[in-house]
Amino acid sequence: MAFSKTLEQAIADITIWRKGEQRAPHKPLLLLYVLAKYQQGHARLFDYGTEVH
Repeated sequence: MAFSKTLEQAIADITIWRKGEQRAPHKPLLLLYVLAKYQQGHARLFDYGTEVH
């Protein structure tokens, strides 16, 4: 239960970089990508350089 609340808070605290009207929503999008891959059976860790970037 404590881990669940910690994870929930960590997700809620994700920020999106903003400068005026510009936004960079890459962190929330990356999180969605990773969660989708886990759901499809991906291993626990990702190699950002070869798998994501």
